[in-house]
Amino acid sequence: EDVDNNKESFSIENEELDRTTKMLQHLNKDKLQKVQQFIKSLDSTNMAELSKKVRNYEKEKTSPPMDLSQQSITPSDVLSLGLNYVGFDYRRQASASEDLNIRRFISFYGAPPQALAPLFKDIREMFQKERPACRDLLITCNWLKGYDLMHVLEGRWGYCEDYLRPIIKRCQGMMQALRRRKMKFVKSKALVIGNIDTVSFMVQEFRNDPSAKWFDQKSKSAGLKYETCVGTDEPAKQVWLRGPIPCGEQADITVFRGGNEDTPIEERDKNALYFQMPEGKQFGGDSAYSGEPERVIVTMPEMKKRDIKWLGRLKARGETLHARLKNFRVLGTRFRHGTGTKDKMDQHQMATESVSLIVLYDCENGRPLFDQ
Repeated sequence: EDVDNNKESFSIENEELDRTTKMLQHLNKDKLQKVQQFIKSLDSTNMAELSKKVRNYEKEKTSPPMDLSQQSITPSDVLSLGLNYVGFDYRRQASASEDLNIRRFISFYGAPPQALAPLFKDIREMFQKERPACRDLLITCNWLKGYDLMHVLEGRWGYCEDYLRPIIKRCQGMMQALRRRKMKFVKSKALVIGNIDTVSFMVQEFRNDPSAKWFDQKSKSAGLKYETCVGTDEPAKQVWLRGPIPCGEQADITVFRGGNEDTPIEERDKNALYFQMPEGKQFGGDSAYSGEPERVIVTMPEMKKRDIKWLGRLKARGETLHARLKNFRVLGTRFRHGTGTKDKMDQHQMATESVSLIVLYDCENGRPLFDQ
């Protein structure tokens, strides 16, 4: 289009034109329509205003999105916001497929946005006064997934250590509270309602309380273990978590009973699964639970092949759960936080319950452990 000589000239260098053309080629249909609408709205007779609008558009394109603390959270919002925070701007998101963006998101946060969006929504509904920002919850998930040093998080998120530490601890406390409300047994018509097992996690040495009770036979170092149960109903998900317990202090069946075989029923720990399991139901388990045949079914040579295979798949669900938990580096590597024995156990418990909650929502929203 010709422009009058008395109006301000507006030129674009060839290099800038090529860059803009490539960017437009990678835009999806919706974003391209927005750009077309933007161009139509321009006043071609006012070049000064045109330059101002272009600068505003470039600023809006590279600026972070509005935080979602005061509005509804959708998976697409969480996906876009989460990727933008860790370095994938809108141009890079638009040039990639949705599947690739979701894989990128899982690499940083441990679960897809389809799982984290309802989790964040439930946390904000449960804590109406605090209403944590979506950004703070994403920071917490990123820390649980990568277990990075605070200096790494400072560079990635742009906040100092004095801000990040209390935010992560506060959000973990909210996740812990929600986990205790949400994770529970469901009514089932099946006789065997789940598979029980224990999982151990590595921790740094308890120097204030040196003892062989912390020794973990699997890692040959200090460790804490938790009792877990995966339900038989679909979708397959975790329905029980108890711990932490020193790895070398109690056998698996002792944890289940709440005391030794010689311990009277009245003196056993009533928080044990032995006392919490629904009446008339049974669990599947490995040979470590063979001492409780009335409550735990274990594989026996005289069983039918069909039953042996069914129990094997049931136990494999528990191993899959443990692998999902350890996929978060806060549990998959040696835990280093805590200033004393009690503080270290409390912080490890909070991290374990937070990760269990994320995996629980992941199982409920499209990624169950696997079909039985």
